[in-house]
Amino acid sequence: MAQWVGCQLVLLKKSFPEQPYFFIFVLYDKDKKIMMRYIFSILGIVLMIASCTKPNHTPEGPTDVRIRNITDQDFTNVIVDTGGGEHNYGNIAAGAETAYFRFEKAYPNAEVTVMIGGVQYSTGEQDYTYATYIGPDKITYVVYISNPEQKKLEVDVILDGPIDDK
Repeated sequence: MAQWVGCQLVLLKKSFPEQPYFFIFVLYDKDKKIMMRYIFSILGIVLMIASCTKPNHTPEGPTDVRIRNITDQDFTNVIVDTGGGEHNYGNIAAGAETAYFRFEKAYPNAEVTVMIGGVQYSTGEQDYTYATYIGPDKITYVVYISNPEQKKLEVDVILDGPIDDK
């Protein structure tokens, strides 16, 4: 029967910048000087792969967006362009809000177009050239009528919290 006489902690070099350093234990056998490095290396790699899951997020997004109608009018055919995509939310009753929809990225100024009583209202086209994106968060665009004569909408942004992908 072999007796283990020593244990050594070995630091493995990183192959890629995004990989963490990891250590392995190397056990030495007194009689045969056999290293058990391979068993512990495989065990370490399996544990690292099984325990490390990284969400597919970038600083730009994704961003989960919902729409809240704070007017006393029902919205129909609600189309939102966040600068990172366009989505039709359908109809939103007065005082109601939609479910979240995921965009690749979103900006604080969104282009929102709705129909109210058969008349089109809009925020107007937005310029995202120097805008700062919101990032991987959940937000609510609060939509209201700012100028009824010009059929103009305004949007306020509420940060609801981080995306909870698990």
